[in-house]
Amino acid sequence: MSLFTTLYGLTARSDEQYPCAAPVLDEDTNQRLAAAFDRVPGVRANDGVVPVRSQLWGRLASTGYADHLDVLGHFDAPSTGHVDWLTSGSGFDKARFEAMLDAVYAGMTRGT
Repeated sequence: MSLFTTLYGLTARSDEQYPCAAPVLDEDTNQRLAAAFDRVPGVRANDGVVPVRSQLWGRLASTGYADHLDVLGHFDAPSTGHVDWLTSGSGFDKARFEAMLDAVYAGMTRGT
């Protein structure tokens, strides 16, 4: 837990010389973020590795509670025999992982 807290604190730092947040969020993105998280995440919000708003370029494909390792496929899935070494307690599981991948794929192929 202390490692995650340290990473979260480091990632929350903001520097004007290295702006990693999307400059302007459109109204659709703001509404979808507010619906998912009860508010639009600020520039310091992060998953312990990546600032949340640095991921908001183009059309928003998916929202949800997860950490960086979750969305890369590193999450506890005891029923499948997979147990990860570092988890956030987000409750991310195989079903949420597959739903996220479906949403990202749909976002990537929309309009093609």
